[in-house]
Amino acid sequence: MRTLARIERSGGSLDPDTRALAHLLAALLAEGPEPTTVTVELDGNPHQLALDRGVARLPAAVLARPGTHRVHVAVPGGHAAVYVRAATEYGLPWELPTSRAGSLRAAIEGTTSARDQRAALELVVQNRSPRTIGRPVLELTLPAGAELDEEGRRRLAELTVAAPEATRGTLHLELRSLPPGGTQRLPLPLIWSVAGQLGGLGVAAHPSDQPEDLFILKPRSWDIAAPELKP
Repeated sequence: MRTLARIERSGGSLDPDTRALAHLLAALLAEGPEPTTVTVELDGNPHQLALDRGVARLPAAVLARPGTHRVHVAVPGGHAAVYVRAATEYGLPWELPTSRAGSLRAAIEGTTSARDQRAALELVVQNRSPRTIGRPVLELTLPAGAELDEEGRRRLAELTVAAPEATRGTLHLELRSLPPGGTQRLPLPLIWSVAGQLGGLGVAAHPSDQPEDLFILKPRSWDIAAPELKP
């Protein structure tokens, strides 16, 4: 358990099987019934959270402020092993130059289709490095009016190691390992709710264990046609 915690602190990530093992070990270490709530204190301010299948999420904008912060988690009425992960996201301008060429390269191919139709776009990811990249991570900015429905999520989930997340206009994907020179093609089955010129689909790609090894594909304009009206 300590080794897994060190991996997280060093910026690494855990694959689903390892996370499941960690949860099993935590259950074996726990005493008494499985907790249904936890209390999380952020800098002394308590927040009681209900656990849904053993998991709870808490937005914590305070952690993005400069300085030292304290997170304390308490389980009511007994003892239990609790796995805590805190993550902070910072936005950077697309024009910010990278220190070197990234190990990954990404491109978007295909056609957008028209409003109210599913795009025929593909995200093409290539490993340009001489090592296997265990978990490529990609983040795409979604244009206004671009929607990823359940069918689109299902198609992406079949090719990724974690469920696709689309929040705050960003699609987060974690891919399977890529050998040196390997390429993976993923559908981008977006549905457009508006027509016209839409800006977006910029891509940031990096190995999960080396976020500084970054490749940037700047966003561009996409022409979304209005479907023809039938008489």
